[in-house]
Amino acid sequence: LQMAADHFNRDSKKGLQYLQSVGLLSEPMRPEELASFFRRAPTLDQRVVGDYLGERDEINVAVLHRFVELFDFSRQRVDEALRTFLSTFRLPGESQKIDRVCEAFAKHYFEQRELEPNGLSRGGFHSWDAVHVLTFSIIMLNTDLHNRQVKKHMTPDEFVRNLRGVNTCSTRKLAENFPREMLMQIYEGIRANEIKLKEEGASAGGGGGGGRHHPKTLYRADLAQVCWAGGARS
Repeated sequence: LQMAADHFNRDSKKGLQYLQSVGLLSEPMRPEELASFFRRAPTLDQRVVGDYLGERDEINVAVLHRFVELFDFSRQRVDEALRTFLSTFRLPGESQKIDRVCEAFAKHYFEQRELEPNGLSRGGFHSWDAVHVLTFSIIMLNTDLHNRQVKKHMTPDEFVRNLRGVNTCSTRKLAENFPREMLMQIYEGIRANEIKLKEEGASAGGGGGGGRHHPKTLYRADLAQVCWAGGARS
């Protein structure tokens, strides 16, 4: 596995060919095999893994979903689950890649919640889309609280207010608030312990004015800027 990881780190495409040549991957490749390799192999470059998982090709998306399915989030709060997930690779810098990774995480997290008596909601969430929006908001909060370029940090009340009406279900026409206690726990967890989104010591990048965004209307380009540049909010 060590040699296979070295090949993959240098060139992901040639690395996959090497894995097939030594019998670690089938031909054609099965997504669950590569997902398992990403989960088990030592010394993989987390940036290379993140870039691969974020690509839009059908095989990459399939590997991403098989990869997230290797995690058990059933007993974790959403921010704790996200922290666990993002500790195994580096979140890509491109907004569309971030979107695909967060969507896969949200769907799996939602499916692992306990089904409620109504047969639709799970663990207080009305849809995986609600988890998806909350995931974006946690990433934004993480950058807001820990990026040195942000001069005025988001307060707990602002975090809660930004998420009003986000716990939605379109089929049942629901638009409710998340429990305030849960959001406060998330806020304090992120404030006390940053989720590392980049390599240690990496530059924060250029600062472009971010502004405060409601997560439901956050443009993907804005998301990338929030995550990787962390411009000051007005």
